[in-house]
Amino acid sequence: MEDEIVATICIIMICAALKKLTKKKRVKRKYWTRPWIRRRDTFGAHHALLNELRSEDPRSFRNFIRMNDESFQELLNLVTPLINRKDSCMRNAITAAERLSVTLRFLATGDNYQSLEYLFRIPKQTLQYIIPETCTAIYNVLKGDYLKVSYGYVNEIQASVNKTLVHCPQICSKFVDINDVICDNGFDIGDVTWLC
Repeated sequence: MEDEIVATICIIMICAALKKLTKKKRVKRKYWTRPWIRRRDTFGAHHALLNELRSEDPRSFRNFIRMNDESFQELLNLVTPLINRKDSCMRNAITAAERLSVTLRFLATGDNYQSLEYLFRIPKQTLQYIIPETCTAIYNVLKGDYLKVSYGYVNEIQASVNKTLVHCPQICSKFVDINDVICDNGFDIGDVTWLC
């Protein structure tokens, strides 16, 4: 009986030692924020490029984010209460204008987060939260006035969602597979109408 207890204790100690040896050592960071990202306020696309384009070349500004400056400012005023963050004692928050401009650039070009990280100097891990959050805010502020769907399509959308949920319960209920819904273009972005 005593031998079994001693053997069990030895096995537990060996397992603990092996676990400690194989445990991955965490790499100590050199920086809290990478130095080139800290210079976002000076060299980032929002502060450097967009301000230049806005004042010197409005056509290129429109091409860059697919929206003129007046529409950008109007949309910014609408979404700012939903996407604005406060500065902390550790760092300055990413402004609502930066959040909106990086989201519009993503929607306009489909660039991946890595390329947007280099352009706007916002880490891609942060972009993974900023872009969906800003898209949700844009949708919420525009859905009442600018993103109206005619009532004829509402039944089709609901039927499609129900059909999707019945046949594929693992698919998220927000998924709608209809290409016939035409959205009004309230902010004069790109084409006159889109197929959503």
